[in-house]
Amino acid sequence: MSSFLSRLRALWGLRWRNIPLAAVSGVVAVGLVGGGVALAVGSPTESAASSVNSAVAEEAAAARTGNGNSSDSVTEKQRTAREQSAANRGGGHRNAPKPDKGKESSPPKDAAKNAVATKPKSWGLPLTEYHLTGRFGQSGNKWSSFHHGLDFAAPTGVPIHAVGSGRISAAGWAGAYGNRVEIRHPDGTVTLYGHMSKILRWSGSVHVGDVIGYVGATGNVTGPHVHLEVRPHGGGLDDAVNPFPWLVDKGLHP
Repeated sequence: MSSFLSRLRALWGLRWRNIPLAAVSGVVAVGLVGGGVALAVGSPTESAASSVNSAVAEEAAAARTGNGNSSDSVTEKQRTAREQSAANRGGGHRNAPKPDKGKESSPPKDAAKNAVATKPKSWGLPLTEYHLTGRFGQSGNKWSSFHHGLDFAAPTGVPIHAVGSGRISAAGWAGAYGNRVEIRHPDGTVTLYGHMSKILRWSGSVHVGDVIGYVGATGNVTGPHVHLEVRPHGGGLDDAVNPFPWLVDKGLHP
């Protein structure tokens, strides 16, 4: 108790008039500690500063906490991105779309064109270079009745080709036809080639495009050419048809 009175007298002895009133407000706190009385004196300025410091410290702590959370969030995003990237690298082949087997098995367009181009032809023209003269059905003093074939004019000695595969059924001299060759094809059609200067194939099997003789002017002619007749049923003159549409029907253009 005497200690308390001594402190009170010491405070009373201060020169209060030399301290501004705004800074003089004081708070006296009395506390009993272990049966004794303790006096604590604090100025409002110190208390306010302490409050401000505490607030600043709390804000700083909150900022650190917020930054930590933000940093943690960024770190988590980065980790997720790395994991996703690693998954893509590791499982890219597994997740890639499977190729279309149908498209893989389809041949390229160029290959298909080449296959068509290299496909063996079934029918062909008797000459490679020519010009057409006598047509089917023409009449006149050149023929006993009317013309039963199609004439391909060309110089003497030009090779004559079989228009289709088959077997030679006749070869040799045949009156107005001169030197001629007849070929019977698998469908029963007979083709006749007349006025040859020379016969090359007299018998046996032939294939489309094979050379069977050469252009000439034998028999009843006015110039060198090959006379082509087509007889679908293998008969005589009455069975002959116009060779021009028959060849066109085979995909040819005489």
